[in-house]
Amino acid sequence: MPSIPRVKVNQKPPDGALASSLKDLLKQGFYMGKVPLFVLGAGISNKRVAFINQMAERLVALIRSSQNVPVPIKQTLIKQGEAIQSGSASRSDAAEFFSTCQSGVPEAAIPSVWSDFCEELAIAGLTTSNGRFAGLFRLEKRPSAAFDPEPLAGPSPAHVAISSLLTVQACHVLNLNYDPLLLHAMAYLRESCDPNQISDAFHIIPLHSAQDIRKYYSSPNVAYQPSVVNARGDVFFARCTNDRCPEYAIDRSLDSRYTASSDVDVFRCTSCDLRTIKLQLSFPGYETKERLVQPILHQLREFLGFRTSVIVPIGLSGKWDPYLLSELFEWAMAYRISIVDVKPDKATVDVPTSFEGFRRRYFPSISTEFQASGSSYKQWPATADEFMDWIYSTVSAMAVFTNLPDLTSISAKQTSLQLR
Repeated sequence: MPSIPRVKVNQKPPDGALASSLKDLLKQGFYMGKVPLFVLGAGISNKRVAFINQMAERLVALIRSSQNVPVPIKQTLIKQGEAIQSGSASRSDAAEFFSTCQSGVPEAAIPSVWSDFCEELAIAGLTTSNGRFAGLFRLEKRPSAAFDPEPLAGPSPAHVAISSLLTVQACHVLNLNYDPLLLHAMAYLRESCDPNQISDAFHIIPLHSAQDIRKYYSSPNVAYQPSVVNARGDVFFARCTNDRCPEYAIDRSLDSRYTASSDVDVFRCTSCDLRTIKLQLSFPGYETKERLVQPILHQLREFLGFRTSVIVPIGLSGKWDPYLLSELFEWAMAYRISIVDVKPDKATVDVPTSFEGFRRRYFPSISTEFQASGSSYKQWPATADEFMDWIYSTVSAMAVFTNLPDLTSISAKQTSLQLR
C-alpha cells in the first residue's frame, strides 16, 4: 500500500505534566463515552492551502498589475491588502478589502481581478512570497509531509491521524477550513486499508448547518458513519452568476465541486450548464458571518456537550474569530471541560496568543492550570503534525480502540492500489 508519513518527534511533549494529565483525561473519557473535540484551523493545512494574508498578497499583486481598476479604489485596496499581509489590519478593513475585491460592480473593474484569483486558487495554484500553493481542485489523496518538495498537495500526517480516529469514534471534528484535505485523507485510508475492513466508518458526512447536525444525531440508523461539522468550512461558496439560472446567487458548498471530473467542470453550473460559477469568499471577519456560527455551535453543543472530554483547537489563530472563541470558552465553562490550544507560537505574558488574550479579557475565571474536572485553558506549543502524532500513539495504545487503523502496517505494505 502507499506509505503514510509519520512525524518523527525528537523532543518530549512540551509540558510533561500536561501530557500526562491529558493522557489520563483521554483514557478516562473514552471509558465514559467522551472523546476530544478537535477544532481545525488553517494551521493544520499549513503550506498546502493559502492563509488569509497570502490570499491578500496575491490579490494585491493582481490589483497592481490591472490597468482597469480606478486609481482611488486601487490605492485603497493596496493599502488594506498590505495591512492584512503585515497583520496590522482591523477586522473591518479586512472585511471591506475582500468584499470589494469580489464585488460585481463594473465601475470598480474588480470582477476580472477576482476571476483570475479564483482560477488560480481553484486550479492553477497561487504564487506568493512564501511559495506556491497547489490549486484546491488539484490537491491529492496521497499524504505529504513537511519535508516533501513544495508545493505540498496532499493531506498532512495530522489529517490522516484525525481521519483514522474518526473511523473508530475516537474524536469529534469541528472544521473551520475550506479545503478538502480531511476528505482526501479518509479516501486515502479507504484505498490503503484491507478492503474487507472498509465500512461506512470510512466515509465522512459533511454537516453545514444546525439542521444538518440535528438530522445526523437524531437518525435512527445505528450503523456508525463519521461526520465533520463545517462551522465555517464554507468560507468559500460556489455561486452561479447567470441571472437566468434557478441557482443564481445561491451559495452552495464546495463539497459537490470537488467531484468535478475535469478542470472545465469546476466552474460549470449543474443547473444552467454554463461556466458561470464563481467562488465567493465569506470572510470570517464579517460580524454577520460570525453570528451564523452560533446556531451551529449551539446545536452541536446540545448533542455533544456531555460527550466531549476536552476541546482541542489545532492550528486556529483565533484572530478573526471573537464569536467562535466566545462559544468555545462558554462551552468549556458550561460543561467544566478544558481547552488545550495546539499551535507552535511561543506566547509571552506581554504578547499572548489570541486565545489567551481573549481569555484574559472575557473569561478571567478560567484557570490556566490544566484541570481534569473543571474548565481551564492551556496552550500546547507544537505543530499539528507533532501533536496528532502524540495523540495517535496515545490512543492506539489503549485497549478500547482495537480497531484503529494501523498507520505503521499500512506504510509497510506494498502498493496494490493505484490512487485515482
